[in-house]
Amino acid sequence: MSRSRLPVLLLLLPLLAGCALAPNFALPEMGLPEWWGNTDAKQASVPETLAQPSAWWKHFRLPDLDRLEQAALVNNHDLKAAVARIHQAEAQLAIAGAPLLPTLGLSAQEQVLKRSRSSSSTTSTTSTSTGSASRSSVQSYQGSLSASYEVDFWGKTRSGIEAAAASLRASEFDHDTVAHTLTAGVATALFQVVALAERVETAKRNLEIARQSLDYAEKQETFGKTSALEAAQQRSTVALIEAQVPALELQRRQALDGLAILVGLAPSALAAPRTTLADIPIPQIVPGLPSSLLLRRPDIRKAEAGLMAANANIGVARAQMFPAMTLTAERGYSSAHLVQLLEPASLFWTLGAGIAVTIFDHGKTVGNIRLSEAKKLELAELYRGAILAALRDVEDGLAAVRLLAEQESAQMVAVAAAREAQRFAAVRYREGAVDYLAVLEAQRTLLQVEDGAIQTRLARLNAVVGLFKALGGGINP
Repeated sequence: MSRSRLPVLLLLLPLLAGCALAPNFALPEMGLPEWWGNTDAKQASVPETLAQPSAWWKHFRLPDLDRLEQAALVNNHDLKAAVARIHQAEAQLAIAGAPLLPTLGLSAQEQVLKRSRSSSSTTSTTSTSTGSASRSSVQSYQGSLSASYEVDFWGKTRSGIEAAAASLRASEFDHDTVAHTLTAGVATALFQVVALAERVETAKRNLEIARQSLDYAEKQETFGKTSALEAAQQRSTVALIEAQVPALELQRRQALDGLAILVGLAPSALAAPRTTLADIPIPQIVPGLPSSLLLRRPDIRKAEAGLMAANANIGVARAQMFPAMTLTAERGYSSAHLVQLLEPASLFWTLGAGIAVTIFDHGKTVGNIRLSEAKKLELAELYRGAILAALRDVEDGLAAVRLLAEQESAQMVAVAAAREAQRFAAVRYREGAVDYLAVLEAQRTLLQVEDGAIQTRLARLNAVVGLFKALGGGINP
């Protein structure tokens, strides 16, 4: 072979690849419903594919929420860890693609070969023999550039690249899943802080009413117009409300600290938001078609990418059963004298090819194939399960949004009625028309109904956030 053909051969080596042994990839069959069961009417005009919005929370039109979401996407440590996992997957992809090109090596060495020679002589007059030994050394110098390449006849390297690329996509979708979960968590945490602040204020307002009633009951007891039992009952009511206020305040403080952690701040660095639940509008959401979840939800996309990686790994495992062919080439200089090392006469080059195949490995290779196939089956079932879970999340979210809206409407009617009943009970008690039990019952009912209304509003807001999350952020407002 001519020496001038060696560079050409090295350039053509990546083209000497054969067929891949990985199975043809296809997503598992899933029978998706045509529409959602918890919607009022079908929307024939909804497109199959909806764009992925970058900031779904902006539909709440709440500046505090937007500020906290932006801070969380920059500072949250779980999200930064997900970015680091993407970098790891990128490095794994580079490692998997390295065998597509020859491996080059540069070496230089000096060798010293020691040789020993022996000689003997005999004299007749003394009848003795003498022997002596001498040593000689041979030095050689060599410098060379070598290249080796394993021909990817069976697609092992290409399957490995496909697996690494799919793993990279899975890492990217994992990052999106973390970000999506994070933004939903920030929204629900903020709403929780606001709701607890309102519950504290409601309890304080009812405490003030209870204290006024207690003051009136104690005066009536002094004048003998009421019994000591009624005054004691009101003291118990005041004490119960007083105990409820610090308990709610503790929950509010803990919720605010949790929100600070999500945003990536120390708990003491985050100020309490100045807003109320009534200031937060509730967006109207069109869910889109069920099949659009497969394109929008990052957790489903992650499961799909993992399934693709498992499929490619089967090809890697199958390729281990076939011979591996390695081509080698070396070119350099070799001389017995260092000053002559770079002379044309010292130039040498070699070409070689080797084939290696495992004849018997006690079932290791077959076991690796079965392991890869079983892993793919596992991930296929997990993919189906992820789709069913996503469908359930959306259905539950749609039902919660619709039914909690109805519950809140009824709750507001109950609040208005409870406030009116408390006012009438206090007036009629002063007039002597009802006993004190009616006043106590009206106060208890008012506190429960107002607190329940706040929790219902919070549940409705959280249901909307949950629906955004279930839909993968894809909305058509």
